[in-house]
Parts: sequence; C-alpha cells; structure tokens
Amino acid sequence: MGPKTGNGQDDQKKRKIIAYSVLGIILAGMIAAGSLIYFKGSGSSSSKGLSKLEQIYELMKSQWYYADTLEDPENDLIEGAILGMTMQPEDLHTNYFSLDEAEQFSKSLAGSNAGVGIVFYEDADGNAVVRDVFVNSTADQAGLKAGDIIVKMNDQTISDLSSDELVSYIQKNEGRPIETEFIRNGETNTVKLIPGVYDSTVSMQLHDNYGLVTLSSFSEMSGKEFADSLGRIREAGLNNLVIDLRDNTGGYLSAAMDIAGSLLPSESPIFVEKDKEGNEKTFKSSKNYTQVPFEHIYVLQNGSTASASEVLIGALKETLGEDVVTTIGQKTYGKGTEQVSIPFEDGTSLKYTIAEWTTPNGVSINKTGFTPDIETPVHAVASTRYQDMADDESIEPDTVAPNAAAVQVYLSYLSYPANRDDTYFSVESSEALKSFQTDHGLDANGVVDKNTFDRLREEVILKYNQNLTSEDETMQKAIELIDSND
Repeated sequence: MGPKTGNGQDDQKKRKIIAYSVLGIILAGMIAAGSLIYFKGSGSSSSKGLSKLEQIYELMKSQWYYADTLEDPENDLIEGAILGMTMQPEDLHTNYFSLDEAEQFSKSLAGSNAGVGIVFYEDADGNAVVRDVFVNSTADQAGLKAGDIIVKMNDQTISDLSSDELVSYIQKNEGRPIETEFIRNGETNTVKLIPGVYDSTVSMQLHDNYGLVTLSSFSEMSGKEFADSLGRIREAGLNNLVIDLRDNTGGYLSAAMDIAGSLLPSESPIFVEKDKEGNEKTFKSSKNYTQVPFEHIYVLQNGSTASASEVLIGALKETLGEDVVTTIGQKTYGKGTEQVSIPFEDGTSLKYTIAEWTTPNGVSINKTGFTPDIETPVHAVASTRYQDMADDESIEPDTVAPNAAAVQVYLSYLSYPANRDDTYFSVESSEALKSFQTDHGLDANGVVDKNTFDRLREEVILKYNQNLTSEDETMQKAIELIDSND
C-alpha cells in the first residue's frame, strides 16, 4: 500500500504484484513479427524442429475443435507459441511482452510523469500532505518540502476532492499556473505551481546532520537528478549521505553508471559482464560526473532491491569499503543478470538475458543477493502487497482471497483484532472488520467490498505516514548510526 504520486497512480513500490526489472536496454532495429519462417532442405535438427512447429500450428489452426472460439486464431496461436518459448523456469527475467505489456514496461523505465512532482497522502481533514518532492520538478523549484500540507489549489479546496480527483485536476492544468496554498509549521504560504513533465525517480531531503536521497528506479535522467541532489546536500554542509534503494527493482544500466560517477573516483570499475561464450568486460563509472565525497554513506535495502540497484551497492561496497559504506535493511533480491529488449513492428517486444554480471572483485549475487551489514525487521504494513478491488468484488468470511492477507494485516495494524494474516479471511477477522465498518460509517456486514477496502487502506496510509519516524526501523537505524558518529 502507499500514498499517491503526482501522476495519479498508486505508489507502485507498495502495490505492484509483479515488478519488471532490467540492467540495460538495447533497442534494436524493427524486426518483423507475425509469421513463421520455415527453412527447407538442410536436414538439421533446427529445421526439423521448425517443421514440427509449423505442422502443429497448421493442425491447431485448421483442425482443433476450439479454434473458432479464438478471436484471431492465427495470431493467438503464434503468440502462445512465443510465450511458450520465452517462459523458461531457468530464467524468470526473459519475457515476451504483448502490446499493452510492452507499453507498461517502457513507461516503467522512462521514469517521467506529468504533474507537479510530489508524493502525498491525505490527512484526517482530507488535505494533501507532501511526503516526497521529486528533484527539479515544479514543486521542487517552488520550494515545497516534505510535511507541507496543501489545502487549496486555485479555487479548489483540497479536502473537497478525492486523491484521484486532485491528481486529475492537476493534470488537466498542465502548463498553466496553479496558485497553491499550503501550511508549513502552522503558517499559511502561497506558491505557483506549473504542472508539467518531470522525472519521478529521485527525491531528496535535507536534515540536520544528513542528506537523504531516495531512488525509486534508474531512468535516463536519474544520473543528473542524483548529481543535483548531492550538490545541494554538500552546499548545506552535510557530510553524511543516506541512499534509499528499497523497492528499487532496477532500470537503465547507464543510469547506475552515471550515479556511480557522482559517488566514486573517476572511471572506477562498477561491474564485470560475462556473456554465454565466457567473454568478460569491465564497465566503469561515467566520466560525465565528478565524485562528491562523503564521510559516510548509508544504503537502505530490502528484498525488492534488485538489478541495477545491486550493481550500485556492489561497486560502492568494494570501492569505498566498509569504513565509508554501511548497508542496512534486509537481503536484496539477487538479480545478477543483464537483459536487452528487442521491439517489433507490431508494438510487442522481447526482453531476454544476454549475460551475467559480478561485482568488480568477481562476486556473483545472482539468486543470492547482498546481505546487509545491519539487518532490520521489515514492517508488516510496508511489505504487504494487494490488488485493487473491482466494484463488484467482495471477500466473504470463511473464504480464501488474495487480498484477505492485506485486509487482516491492516485491521491488526489499526488495532482491530483480526486473528490471521494470510489469504484465508476468518470469521473472527470478519467480526473485527464489522467494528471497523461501524467506526467509519460503513455497512457493518463483515464483508470486504471495494468501499471498505479502499477506506481501510486510507486509514492505514494515514497512520503509517503520520508515524513514519517510528515505524521505519531501517531508517531509524541509519539515523542512530549517524547520531552516534557525530
């Protein structure tokens, strides 16, 4: 679960069930798709296999009883065959993407959104509380900070709008100034925000004795925004840096090399690539950025920290050493492979593994991950995944449903006595839900519907963010170490 972002989508780090990740993307020329190529006459095992494939295709198309039930038999059969080829248990990171999936994957790598550049949540009064500000967005340029409470935009009172309505209002005013009224430390302030496109991968906060940079993914612009963040942190006279890589599943490898360029000496080894023939190639930090030295760097990580994030962790640990770099959190995902993406003219694409990588010192973390220097527990709310519920969907007591786990974890967090935290929605948990429904003016029937589930999430988001300082044990450990070293 999580707050809203300026582009109107739920925080993907908290809600997405399957996250795509990739070290590097190489876009090749357009390759025709939609037809089978059959080579005759060679007698090779390859041609025999293609002949078999073609025969099965023709049989399924012309004689299969259910062929007429397919909307497009020829295309559907070919798409199914391609999926079969690419779904290999040895490699979960090779994927064939349909048109919609390819667009989603491309957007996840782009890192750009339209809006004012904030992550926010609703407070008890329905106002928008800023949790993060993306670097160089219009909100950042106007001076908004985490903790600011937005109460009005032009003639729109924020408490009269839902989160989705607020995001929609902002996007409809793209390119036009919005007079924004907010409260900071009890005082009312007004700024003008101009919604537009911004990079949504880097946010930064300045604290008394450290700077915090949160990286949500590695986009084409991440290196520049990261360098800008470090510059501001040093200008503030801060020598401790916290890099939050939790739930960062990767992105462009070039961005990781750019970011490493701001943290390591020029042209430091970042990782070693090994292809299927055994050829090795060492990749180094970008020469486009200059190292900004810090006395200590604290890296926050968890089980969804993967791919390019792990490349960065390995390079920092091995180049700067344990005296400078401390990792805190949980073991990382362990994705030590590299993929390329091939687009096709119909909009589909293939992402497939071309190599494995190791740290500069030759350490492979594939399927093992990086163990943190200091391990901290993960909060149940932060680690719980869910799926948006449909309008006609419901969860009855004494049934099994994917969202039942989230419902019961959330009820317990809000001090309603649910007795389980798995996908079985118990009768006892249903009784706890009735109490929640009664307290929040909902139909107290003990059944989870969309309205109940959305309200439950809203209450959890509010409590979690209001108590973030104490709830986030990984961040608290970093602060504790910084304070002890000052």
